[in-house]
Amino acid sequence: MGATEVHQLAYGDIKTATDRLAGRIRPVTLAPVDPGAIRTAHGDSLGEREPEACEVWLALEFIQHTGSFKA
Repeated sequence: MGATEVHQLAYGDIKTATDRLAGRIRPVTLAPVDPGAIRTAHGDSLGEREPEACEVWLALEFIQHTGSFKA
């Protein structure tokens, strides 16, 4: 087996893929969780640092059509 070349993902790669997929997939509706409702795990095993609030979004896939691919 030969060596595999690793490609660094760049913004242009994302833009190209986005343009190629435009009009072919349905966007998933996102909903934010109330700020502060979800907190990170403790920063250390001794519990010396308090958990911090973090931003969480839920993908509402139940809105997608039945049998659709969840992209």
